[in-house]
Amino acid sequence: MASPRSFRKRLQAGLAYAGAMALFSVVTATPAYAVSSESNESSKPSQDCWVDLDTDRSVCVDEGENLADAVLREHGVLLETEDGSFAPSALALSKFHRNGMQPLASVAIGVLYEHSNYEGAAWVVSRSGGCSVAHHEYELRPYGWNDRISSFKSFSNCRTVIYEHENLTGGSYSAINTWYVGDGMNDRASSIHWVPR
Repeated sequence: MASPRSFRKRLQAGLAYAGAMALFSVVTATPAYAVSSESNESSKPSQDCWVDLDTDRSVCVDEGENLADAVLREHGVLLETEDGSFAPSALALSKFHRNGMQPLASVAIGVLYEHSNYEGAAWVVSRSGGCSVAHHEYELRPYGWNDRISSFKSFSNCRTVIYEHENLTGGSYSAINTWYVGDGMNDRASSIHWVPR
């Protein structure tokens, strides 16, 4: 039978080893969405985001937070969609006006959704001239939306066109609003542009 002293030493050594292993696993563990910079963008946590394509100003908020409130608070921009799905709260507007400020206008031209039926994370896109000005092409990868679009809405007299590959190449899908882009384009778009209806 082992002496109490040798038992204590083995117990202390075992606890020290277990503690070191626990610390090692905490220090070396990385979240699933941070494994690699090359990982698929869809593995990031769900966030609603806004970008103004003229200025590249952007804001992202966690799911459940009011995106329009954050855009107003951080950039002084009034973000509203024609269907009312994105609009600042009355409280955020009153706080902004109480400071004697007037928000800048931003014309929402589209909202992209990561799931069908306008569900999941959303990316609200705006431009100062809506679709009344010349359109430009946009790559989705820099905005974290490569291969993520499943449904979208278009506003301000725009039509949304998504393309399978960069530089507006490959298969395409065009609509004003669509609850589902179809099996051929679901989670496959790499570039986009908005054109007048």
